[in-house]
Amino acid sequence: MKKERSKELFSPESCSPVLSGGIRDFTVHGTEPVPLHIYHQDYAHGGLSVPFHWHKELEWIWVEKGTLTLTLKTETRTISEGTFLFINSHELHQLCSIGTTPSIHHALVFLPEILSCAYLDSCEADWIRPLLSHLCHIVK
Repeated sequence: MKKERSKELFSPESCSPVLSGGIRDFTVHGTEPVPLHIYHQDYAHGGLSVPFHWHKELEWIWVEKGTLTLTLKTETRTISEGTFLFINSHELHQLCSIGTTPSIHHALVFLPEILSCAYLDSCEADWIRPLLSHLCHIVK
């Protein structure tokens, strides 16, 4: 069962581009047998306002329709239909509608340990561990 965030986190003022320290998101994403959650966000009239936050989970976001504003750390960019992006664990970020522009996006949020395995193969050594250690970043 999905836990709802408190309404105070979703005020219009929360989409200010100024970093105000950010907050940790303690939302439980998924369950023990399925340790991930897929969020489907459909904002037909705009109004999406996910304020600055960070979490220990990794996050993949796919914009199916429309445009949104993403701020990752201190960099703000417009993301649009077809964009697929990655947010690493512990990275401060926010996501907002652009006025009343409609948008649909999907976010997959999961613990980094899902990517790790006990066997150290080249994929684990060359890609997974550097990614989880914040030594490499996925760019568009």
